[in-house]
Amino acid sequence: TASHLCRMACLSIMQRRTTVRRDKESRAAESHGRTHTDHDSAFLRSVLTRILGFTSIPIAVKAAASADSVREPVCFMAMHPTRKHTLELDDSVSVIAPNCHIYGNSDHPDDVVDPHQPENFLVGKSVQAMGYGHHYIGNVTPPLEYAPELIPDPLATRPIPVGGACTFKGVTKTGGAHVLTPGVYCGGLTLKGGANVVMQPGLYIIRGGDFQVDTATVIGDGVTITLTGSAALEWENSTIRLRAAASGVDAGFAIQSQRVEAQHTFTNSVIDIYGVVYIPNGDVIWTNTGEAPGLAKWTVWMVDGVSWKGSGKIKINFDIENADIPYPDALRHVIPRPGKPRLVENAQTNGPT
Repeated sequence: TASHLCRMACLSIMQRRTTVRRDKESRAAESHGRTHTDHDSAFLRSVLTRILGFTSIPIAVKAAASADSVREPVCFMAMHPTRKHTLELDDSVSVIAPNCHIYGNSDHPDDVVDPHQPENFLVGKSVQAMGYGHHYIGNVTPPLEYAPELIPDPLATRPIPVGGACTFKGVTKTGGAHVLTPGVYCGGLTLKGGANVVMQPGLYIIRGGDFQVDTATVIGDGVTITLTGSAALEWENSTIRLRAAASGVDAGFAIQSQRVEAQHTFTNSVIDIYGVVYIPNGDVIWTNTGEAPGLAKWTVWMVDGVSWKGSGKIKINFDIENADIPYPDALRHVIPRPGKPRLVENAQTNGPT
């Protein structure tokens, strides 16, 4: 009967997986915020087509994007536009950031988000990448999404101060209690050997060397650390708790760097930063142990890319509505939502996955 044939046709339609390819022009238009619809043709074979004597029926699939799309605040951004492993996990570490939008700008086709091991879990409010992921991407919560656009640096016009004459040269503090004052630290800054260090409020400019912390404790309230040239962060077996300034030109910025390539290493350390960490050309190697409670209401990480290693859980808090450190306006409406689901070409016909 007609109704029986119709039921058979509907069943065939439900079971048939189709692949939709969106043309590049439509994606480009979307990435520039223009309202548009794009059409892609797919061919659906079914019982109905055979009954009607056709080999296939072209169907149009529409996707709409609008300049009025919701934009959410930045929490974790991997900025590099092309390279692989800009959001990488290995060993048995997990990253837990349930209120944090995690975004990868890289368009590497298969390997931007990469939990290498079954013990690696990545949890965010959303997880998006221009390219895609590899290995245990089922351990990404919510499911990894195909990012709709490359996001230009929202802080690209922010001036990064380099300071004037050296205030201090080759400062090293070993053991005991110490108080640091703001200024230009030429030759880097080294804190080690069980030192307990308090950084007074203000701007610290690190020039001509790295900011090294080895087996020490550093606490700073109302501070902004600025890395000039290729100065890097090297923190090992230490505790670092920093709060950004609550007012002034550096309000909300705890760490910032010039836009110069550098590699930053965090090893077996408690890292609790209340504010923005802006190191857009910095590659971060973060080896974790255990699980430390974070006191910061929110942290923003803007890096070239990150490799999380080690064990335990790294927690990233993000509660900008109940914070006493202001969140920068330039970061407030940046991350596009909702993301686009990744459509994967697959010839199987056993229903949706």
